Amino acid sequence: METCNQFTRNLRNVRLVAHFKFKDFKPKAFSRDEILTHCTSDSLWIIIDNLVYDFTKFRTQHPGGASILEQFGGNDGTEAFVRYGHSRLAKNIMKKYLIGKVEQSNLMESLSRSHNQFQIGGGFGKSS
Repeated sequence: METCNQFTRNLRNVRLVAHFKFKDFKPKAFSRDEILTHCTSDSLWIIIDNLVYDFTKFRTQHPGGASILEQFGGNDGTEAFVRYGHSRLAKNIMKKYLIGKVEQSNLMESLSRSHNQFQIGGGFGKSS
């Protein structure tokens, strides 16, 4: 089991890595179609606040379980992310998985799909 000092030291390292990685990050723009192809456990991309994250390696470490992330593979998970609330630490950890942003021409489409997915499906997750 991790001691408080080890946890604090690890937390500090995560913050430093996330800060420097994000500070020098030049986001690549991905099309909505390209993002949609990354919807499996082997390649799991999720849009949050119009930013694209590759959570493939993180999915098994997610405190809510891999299945919650897999529901949003290739899609916009912003509403669920906001609804369930996430700590500052979680937001800092996310920076490690940031790979780009949604192309400008796809922003409105992404927001619309996310909204419709919630209404049609009666909640969050992939609609049939």
